[in-house]
Amino acid sequence: MADDSPAPKRPCNRKTLSIYLAGPDVFRNDAVSHLQAMKKQAMEFGFEALSPLDSEVDVHDAAITRTIFDINMEDIDKCDVVVANIDPFRGCCVDDGTAFELGAAYAKGKRIVCYSARAREPLHDRVKADFARHGEFLEAERFPLVENFPGNKEPGPANLMIVEALRKRGEGNIFETYEECLKHLAESPTSGEVAKSGA
Repeated sequence: MADDSPAPKRPCNRKTLSIYLAGPDVFRNDAVSHLQAMKKQAMEFGFEALSPLDSEVDVHDAAITRTIFDINMEDIDKCDVVVANIDPFRGCCVDDGTAFELGAAYAKGKRIVCYSARAREPLHDRVKADFARHGEFLEAERFPLVENFPGNKEPGPANLMIVEALRKRGEGNIFETYEECLKHLAESPTSGEVAKSGA
């Protein structure tokens, strides 16, 4: 008797979307297992995730910092999208290494997608609240000015250079979770293909 069930769909031949995981997650006490879980989660969406902890390095080597820098930059070159955790880190602002990697990715023409648990909180409001609690540590008296432009009706949760880079690339939304980023990429018309966004 003939089997009338539909034939299984053939896998798409498009290139698997490759993402680079940027963020301060590398400094967690469970960094290795946490990033492995993030890579697995990306795989469930059909993506390949590159983590800064993928490569084995000798932390005692005299050139270790250059080695790490070169590896991370090579991974940004290889990826299609940089997905960045821009939660405030050890202070009011985005982790400085993450901010650099986002700038590098933008300059290289890569897609960038960001998430933060405080994505709906404008930077100005958050920093002012931090000043009230930790003003001396944050040198609030010496550096009291915070981005605050009355004409901007959609202030972001991070420095304007990051927010506007996202908007210019057409990825204006800053998501609240990593999973939301993955869903956004899965639903994107460029998912599975190399995105060549113009600056």
